Amino acid sequence: MSHIKQQVKLVTAMLATLACLLPLATASSGQSLGTKTVHIDRQTRMDPVTIEKITIGDQLIQPGVATAAREDKPGTPFQADEDWLKNMSMVLRNRTDKVIVRAEIQLFFPDTGNGNTPPGRISPTVTAYIIALGQLPDWATYRRDGSKLSPEPTKQPLCLAPGQTLVIRLADYTDAIQPIVEEKVVFSQITTVNIRRLGFYFADGLRWEDIGYSVPDPNHPGRYTNLGPRYFPGHPSQNWPPVGAPFEPATVYGEEQR
Repeated sequence: MSHIKQQVKLVTAMLATLACLLPLATASSGQSLGTKTVHIDRQTRMDPVTIEKITIGDQLIQPGVATAAREDKPGTPFQADEDWLKNMSMVLRNRTDKVIVRAEIQLFFPDTGNGNTPPGRISPTVTAYIIALGQLPDWATYRRDGSKLSPEPTKQPLCLAPGQTLVIRLADYTDAIQPIVEEKVVFSQITTVNIRRLGFYFADGLRWEDIGYSVPDPNHPGRYTNLGPRYFPGHPSQNWPPVGAPFEPATVYGEEQR
């Protein structure tokens, strides 16, 4: 009889343990882990802003390097659930001596298309999305033909001071990104995102794009004069290299990069 009682106690204990575990299993259902990767564009010390850090929740990500939708250098794959993009944050740093009032970051989703065009056929275009923070300075609101862009009253002002960092949380943009991505694939099936620094505008009218720095042409609204490859608003060695993201070891002005 005592043997039967012992068996009953054992079964009861097992059932109690399962009862404790079931809520955990239910909570994690539909949130299966999968391999993800993140890439950023090539960073050099002539860039005004660097990507210092990328996290998924509390997890620090080691990104690779990509040119738009094309991977140039693989990053370290990591495990994350289907909500990984909603939990992503990126930290940007203003390396210059000037105040930035507008920042534009472009996201590419390679899972939506391979970007290669077979002969005689049209390849699916990779879906991209632009995150624009801050307001364009007045001079930047002119098109090259002199006409003006529509105002953006909903955009909050940005004042990113020299040396200051800016945190961008993708959770603030996923409601807008998701329907665009899902024109091609289910949002939860995205495994890779590539990040490109598209453009930055400064309080004094200076502008940076991937071709370099330029200033407004006072005689032609909407047009800019390029300042050449040697220009940097400050010193190229300040706030360099990025703390946790890959960078390009290049030579500037004949001086070896530290």
